[in-house]
Amino acid sequence: MRASILTIGDEVVGGEIVDTNKAEIASGLRLRGVMPFEVRTILDDAGAIVAALRELSDVSELLIVTGGLGPTTDDLTAACAARFLAVPLVRDAPTVERMRARFAAIGREMPDNNLKQADLPEGATIVPNPVGTAPGFVLEARHATHTTTLFFFPGVPSELRALMDAALWPWLDARGLGPARLARLAVFGLTESETGARIERALDAVGRPPLRVQYRVAMPAIYLTLHAEHTGAASFDAALDAVAGALGSHVYAGAHRPLAEVVGELLRARGLTLAVAESCTGGLVSALLTDTPGASAFLVESAVTYANAAKTRVLGVAETTLAQHGAVSEPCAREMAEGIRARAGTDLAIAVTGIAGPDGGTPDKPVGTVWIAVASGDGTATRRLASRGDRDRIRRTAAAAALDQLRRVLCARAA
Repeated sequence: MRASILTIGDEVVGGEIVDTNKAEIASGLRLRGVMPFEVRTILDDAGAIVAALRELSDVSELLIVTGGLGPTTDDLTAACAARFLAVPLVRDAPTVERMRARFAAIGREMPDNNLKQADLPEGATIVPNPVGTAPGFVLEARHATHTTTLFFFPGVPSELRALMDAALWPWLDARGLGPARLARLAVFGLTESETGARIERALDAVGRPPLRVQYRVAMPAIYLTLHAEHTGAASFDAALDAVAGALGSHVYAGAHRPLAEVVGELLRARGLTLAVAESCTGGLVSALLTDTPGASAFLVESAVTYANAAKTRVLGVAETTLAQHGAVSEPCAREMAEGIRARAGTDLAIAVTGIAGPDGGTPDKPVGTVWIAVASGDGTATRRLASRGDRDRIRRTAAAAALDQLRRVLCARAA
């Protein structure tokens, strides 16, 4: 089924409010096996509304429209729908009574301009609004090749939700399209292009099943969505297995979730405690971990040791290590992690030290050089990271890489 979404409102186009309606509609469509092929947002302008209804109806079997059903002069949608279908507006008496009763229930008399909300295109199927005054309505537009069903809903999110539950979702469910196949993956450690290349090879290997792969970069992670409309479970599962296999350990979650949240869950599930020592990230690793409630169950201590003297005084990093190798080195990261772990008495510890820039780089250690260490009772795992970008990007990438290194250590312990 070809479906499209039209949201209407000056305040949406002008950025005064965030249009969450189109996301909610699209998500509900996808869960029912329908991928909207176009989502459009336009001003409260009669000519633009009529043109959009005509253009989207020409290419859609289903068109969902939100906004412009209020009582004020800028609410033009019902009149434009009538103009589009060349039918008159007709005042619906039951809608007037429902509105009057709603105002009476709160001890107020209904203003006359609310009557406009009961003026609906002739032939419309009315969807009563249980949480507001403006009703929704449904129309059909007949074309030479198809018939378009148009659902018109208020733009207030709570009202939209109630009317979709009452009318749109039952209408779709009655058509027996079947559920969509949908899977989400969170990936870290690959570029978007590398991720795409691996996925393309994996899908080629399983015969190119009919599915869509969507990529969303949520720096520094990549969120993937695999979506198939009415594809057999076996075919979809084979494609998902192939994609997950091609991405390997870079997949850190089977959902769109922050890496720190996943790491925190692993620590809590295993009953393990953690300490953190940071230099270039300035406390960002700890901040990410404590963004999620429940971090007190595993995070015992954190230290930001920016100066070399602090690394020695607080973490016990040897002065000879700093003199021979420098603060940005594998030996320093190792001693930072082992030092904070011993001091805090924790099961594990993370350490991060690096050059975030824009100054401080050398030919041997350019800006973006970061060393990460994860210390545990089984030893200390280290990793060198060569990151690019500005200072903020380098620091965020380093913090995420440290969490990912911890995730890998935790997964290896459980294997």
